[in-house]
Amino acid sequence: MKARGSHAAKLGEFFEEDFEHMACGEVVLDTWETRRVSGELRRAGPVGREVMERYVKWWKKEGIL
Repeated sequence: MKARGSHAAKLGEFFEEDFEHMACGEVVLDTWETRRVSGELRRAGPVGREVMERYVKWWKKEGIL
């Protein structure tokens, strides 16, 4: 991994090592409680497909994925 110490690299490690295990079990990855107490997050709304595609493209270019 090229950007080993970056936040994106840590996300990559999470998706590679933990996400499938967590997502297939009883762990719910939800932001409801956080959004409930954070007006800023409520106003931000979901991340759209185009933004996610740009992130993934950049992570691949940087060798993170």
